[in-house]
Amino acid sequence: MRTWMFIFVFFAAITQLHAYFITIDAYEEKCFFERVKNGTKLGLIFEVAEGGFLDIDVKIVGPDYKEIYKGERQSSGKHTFVAHMDGIYTYCFSNKMSTMTPKMVLFTMDVAEPGNPEQHCARFVRPIESELSITTTISNPMLFVQSQLREEPVGAAVIGSNVGCVSSPVVK
Repeated sequence: MRTWMFIFVFFAAITQLHAYFITIDAYEEKCFFERVKNGTKLGLIFEVAEGGFLDIDVKIVGPDYKEIYKGERQSSGKHTFVAHMDGIYTYCFSNKMSTMTPKMVLFTMDVAEPGNPEQHCARFVRPIESELSITTTISNPMLFVQSQLREEPVGAAVIGSNVGCVSSPVVK
């Protein structure tokens, strides 16, 4: 959990991050707009959290009205691209294929201005790398124990008895 918070703070510090949780009724389309300059990196991450078959139609359109991305009946997705011209980019979520079920969609729109991100982000990278190494150090033994518990019932009994030995003492 702590690692995800560091990753979120890292990306929030280097980009302009917009996160939304919206409801889209049946036969409805909702669009969001972002005005950017040429060379700006844009990203969209979305997931349908609730409703029907957990699917939604997604479309990204540039300022010249050309379709940049189109996805039909997707439950989640991620798309990044670089703005090819100055102007307003449009992100649309459509539930027009649904006859009666509203959908709840969680999504983020990331905007990273052009430039040298390494120079701006260097002070965030080391703390995140150390947090990730701590998480890996903790999760690897846990994965080993889980695999042993699944594969060998005898091994599960031995691991269970060892865990009892190292658990916290009972307070009387």
